[in-house]
Amino acid sequence: MGACSSPEITSPLQTPSQPALINAYTLPGQKLPPATIRSIELFRLHPGTEPVLRLGSQEQLTLQFDELARSSNQFRVEFTHHNYDWSQSNLIPNQYIRGFMNDFIQGGSPGRFQNPQWFAYEYTFPNEQLRLLLPGNYMIHVYRQENSEKLFSMPFLVAQEDDDRLDVQAETLYNTGSGAARSHQLFATYRYEDPSVLPRNDLSIVFVQNQFWSRFKVADQADFSRDGVGRLYLSRAESFHADESFLQLDLGSIENYSMQVVDFDQDQRIPRITLLPDVLAFLNFGTGGAVGEPASGPNARYALVRFQLDPPSGINAQTPLYLVGSFNNWGISPQYRLREDSVNGLLSTTAVLKEGRYAYQYVTLQDRTVNSTPLMESQGATVQEYIALVYRRDQNLQADVLAGWKKIRVSN
Repeated sequence: MGACSSPEITSPLQTPSQPALINAYTLPGQKLPPATIRSIELFRLHPGTEPVLRLGSQEQLTLQFDELARSSNQFRVEFTHHNYDWSQSNLIPNQYIRGFMNDFIQGGSPGRFQNPQWFAYEYTFPNEQLRLLLPGNYMIHVYRQENSEKLFSMPFLVAQEDDDRLDVQAETLYNTGSGAARSHQLFATYRYEDPSVLPRNDLSIVFVQNQFWSRFKVADQADFSRDGVGRLYLSRAESFHADESFLQLDLGSIENYSMQVVDFDQDQRIPRITLLPDVLAFLNFGTGGAVGEPASGPNARYALVRFQLDPPSGINAQTPLYLVGSFNNWGISPQYRLREDSVNGLLSTTAVLKEGRYAYQYVTLQDRTVNSTPLMESQGATVQEYIALVYRRDQNLQADVLAGWKKIRVSN
C-alpha cells in the first residue's frame, strides 16, 4: 500500500508557513477545541473504552462535551472517511453514509453552579438519521450551527469484522539504543481468506499505543510464506517505548481536599486550586492509562487548577515545556506552557478542569518535535495498551477499509 500525503495538523502552534508538529498527540486534520469547549469524550459502552464500532452491529458511540456559556447552543456534526495513515480518502459522503450527510446536537443540560456557567451535550451515533456504510478510519467534526465555525474533531474507527483472525504479541527488548531502557516490538498474524487479496499490495497492519492514534506505527516487516497467512511486525528500530507513563490526577469533589491539593480558594469567579508540586524523580507513576473521566451530572463543578513542577536537572524556565493531558485532548498549546514562578522557583501553568479523574504528562517541544521520554520515563512497573489494526486496500473505491482489530495489554 503506497504512502499517502497527509494534511497538516491544526494546532495553535502552527502557522501556514510552519510544518506540522512531529510526534504530536493529534492527528492530521484534527481540530483542537477552543477554550470554551471542555470535557470532551468519545467512547463505546462507557468512558475510556476505545471508540471502535463493528460494521452492521447495533453498537453506538457516545460523544459528550461541555460548553462554558451563559445559554444553550446548537451544533452540527459532519463525518469524514480516512485512509490507514489518516489522510482523507477521496470518497464522497454518500459512499460511506446512509441518511443525512450531517446531524445536529441541541438541548444542552445546564450545570447547577454558575461560576462558571456551563452546558453539557451528548450525541449518540449511528442512529436513525445516520448510518455508516464502510469500515475504516473516521473523524467526527463539530461545528457551531449559527456561524459554521468548526470547533473540534475526534477520531473513531469502524471495523469490518471481529478479531478472531488476528493474533497479536509483544516482545520486550532491552537496551535497543532507541533512547529507552525498554521497548516493545509488536507482531501480528492475520489469516485472510479472500483469494483476490494480494497481500503485499493490499494489506497493511498498524499498531497504536495507549489510544494515541496519531502515533501509529505501520508494520515495516512482512512474511507471507504461508498460504492465506500474513505475519507483519515492527522492526526493532521501530519498536515502541515500553516505559511510557502518565501522572494521574483525582480531583474528586472540588470542596473535598485530595492528597494532591495544597491550596483551595472558592472566593473567586471560578474556584482556584493549587496542586502539590510534581517531583518527577520521586513520583510513582502507577499503571493508569492515558484516558480521563470527567465527572457527569449537573452538580459537577469547574475550577482553575494550577499544576506545579519541581524541574529536574537539565530543565529550566527556558526549556519549552508543556502540560498535556486528557483534559485538553493532549493538545500542545501556548496557554499550557510552563513558566517559572518568581516566588518559589517552580514551573507552573493552569488549566480549567471539571471534577473527575485525569491523566497528564509534561513534554518538551524542540525543533517542532514533541518528546515525553526525558520526563515521563518510569523505572517501575507500567502497563502499555496496544491496538493492532488490519487494513485492506479496496481497489474499486481506492480507499483503505478496516478489516479487523485486536487489543492487548503488556505489563513490564
